Amino acid sequence: MNKSLIAIGVLVAAVFGGYQWLSNVTIDVNPASIAKNMTYEEKVKMCDALTQEGSDLDGYTAFDMCMEGMNLASQGIQNPVIPDLAQPPYTDNTTSGYSDNESIAPDMGDAQNDSVNSGESNDQNEAVVSGESVATTSFVQGLSSWSSSGFQSMMDNSYTDSPAWKYAYHLFNGRLSQRQAGGSDGSPLKMTSEGTGYRICFTSSCEMLFDRFQTQSGMLYSFNVNGVDLSNAIVANSDDSSYVCGSSGACASLRSLSWFGGTAYATIEVKVNNPSAGKAVKAAVRLITTSGQNLSLTSGTTPHATINSNAHYSVGFKNSTSPWGGEVRVKLKTSLGTDTLILPVS
Repeated sequence: MNKSLIAIGVLVAAVFGGYQWLSNVTIDVNPASIAKNMTYEEKVKMCDALTQEGSDLDGYTAFDMCMEGMNLASQGIQNPVIPDLAQPPYTDNTTSGYSDNESIAPDMGDAQNDSVNSGESNDQNEAVVSGESVATTSFVQGLSSWSSSGFQSMMDNSYTDSPAWKYAYHLFNGRLSQRQAGGSDGSPLKMTSEGTGYRICFTSSCEMLFDRFQTQSGMLYSFNVNGVDLSNAIVANSDDSSYVCGSSGACASLRSLSWFGGTAYATIEVKVNNPSAGKAVKAAVRLITTSGQNLSLTSGTTPHATINSNAHYSVGFKNSTSPWGGEVRVKLKTSLGTDTLILPVS
């Protein structure tokens, strides 16, 4: 059954149930207003009641669909990509929002050269120091814009291959996946200053605090997110040498992975390197941790790749133990066969 129809059905049921439940306190029949007036606990209780616990639709639970629908309706937006907080509804077969000749890669600047993974530069010996800079302000403003151009600005204002740069690159790749799935470029997020940091409102509770900024050569190097050192929560690799290829004419590269709050979010780039392979279609994506967990994706977008257009995946794995040292396994189908490609998380 089409997952979008399932999601819509669950949302309609949730909104109708929510309206009946809240009829004693509101007469508004606007679904967005109803969801907006419900607390998080009320949404959880309603979705628990409307979905069978443990149901799994190709790795995306009906409960998650219900909660996603509630949150989307309350925010009046569709398909947001909010790393570490929420992922877009799972899309298995989507068409690219770009022409074959349109470049969708970020402007890497100096990161295009061989020093992208070494952090080398002419001023590489300059120490990392605590405190803000003009680049820090520009970086945070780019984040709050929640747009592709804002994510590009974040990369432009961060030190090459630093944790801050990797975070910006992670967001940019997530947005590529969002747009390939037919989503929009996002809407600005509310941002407020708090002490020496900034609070970004991904949700109405504005719970994400970015502070303890570090700079190098005037560029943002790293920071904390809700007390977590970013350098311990993100990996990224933009080098094409990271591609792993199989015999079926398809390749994959783990472009980035973040781990916050027990959920791992990864961006993966898939390409076809043999014209005879036709298109590369996702068959499965799993995260294998060093603790022995074998997790299927719980959310994400996985469009098809062709010889003319690479595919950008954005996938999430809930209840994950530490992913560092583990691997992401991507099973791809082409007209030439099926391969399982193992992408190390390092």
